Amino acid sequence: MLQKFSGKLSDIFQKKEKYVFLVGAGISMDPPSSLPSATTITNKLIELCAPKEEREKLTGLDLLRYETIVEKVKKFFDNDLEFLDFFDLNSEPNDIHLFLARAIIEGHFVMTTNFDYFIERSLQRLLPDSDHKNIIPVITKKDFKIYSNPNELFAKGKYLIYKIHGSKKNIITQQATKESLITTISALGKDRDPRETFAIESFKKPAVFNLMKNRTLVVLGYSGSDDFDIEPIMKESGHFKKLIWIDHAKNSEPIIFETTLTIKERLTEIDSILNDIAKIRRIPVIKLVVRTGEFISKILNDLLALKNTPHKNVNFLNYEPQSSFNNWITTLYNHMLLLDCKKYAFAGEIFLDLGQLKDCS
Repeated sequence: MLQKFSGKLSDIFQKKEKYVFLVGAGISMDPPSSLPSATTITNKLIELCAPKEEREKLTGLDLLRYETIVEKVKKFFDNDLEFLDFFDLNSEPNDIHLFLARAIIEGHFVMTTNFDYFIERSLQRLLPDSDHKNIIPVITKKDFKIYSNPNELFAKGKYLIYKIHGSKKNIITQQATKESLITTISALGKDRDPRETFAIESFKKPAVFNLMKNRTLVVLGYSGSDDFDIEPIMKESGHFKKLIWIDHAKNSEPIIFETTLTIKERLTEIDSILNDIAKIRRIPVIKLVVRTGEFISKILNDLLALKNTPHKNVNFLNYEPQSSFNNWITTLYNHMLLLDCKKYAFAGEIFLDLGQLKDCS
């Protein structure tokens, strides 16, 4: 169970510690990046790609995952996942992205399940132009093998972002890396029991475990209701010393909990996982409930003594003002042929994969 933590924030975040941040889609929702949530994207894809009479049942499925929807959209309508190009329309990072870039510059590590490029953009804004060649997004199978020793690489002046779900491209080298994303999305979306969490591919594990080794793991940007393939990462790796979960809420002052190994009450999904990790790994596990962006910019930056490097404005190529995701994807998919027969096949496969047999026909 979780109980209130009696210490201070400085007891949890110590300047001498090295951290590895595992970040999800929630970090990109604050302005000016303002990306839609996974739930918003999922619901809009269902609205456009499923028959009208099946939409409410689909969006109401408890076990429905964002990755499942994306895999089916790719299969039936959007083989190149063109809708993900929306993530490149706005290159304006928010305070959380800039914080993570500062952390990378000072020797902390970052891995993300996100498809966007805001952390790379932030590094470009903070580093001198001569250092941009040292920004390394780790995306492909080859990348994960070459860049599996982050400590050694940082010592050589490299600034790495590990993108464990892949990405459509490497924006530093302009290399097309779409296959990394498609392979991962396909693996996430099929051939699993709906309740089974997805373990990352074996070729990524040496890098991921080296990222965590002898560090404090900080998780942020996850709601706990959608993307839980990060659970095996935390349970499989015994390398990290402590886990801090930042749970986004409306309050500005953080409410802090720590795990105990006695369960006396029904736990939420997040709390159950945190309790399991504490029990399996015998490590301290802390949960902070707080408004994430405000906590990062006003408190955590100072706690970790990160240099408040001013960022420069960069005129990125192909920059466009942020547009509404709903309008953008509606326009995109209106130009594609979304046949009714494919819409029924799309819905039917989702029901089948989630064990809703009565809704398949």
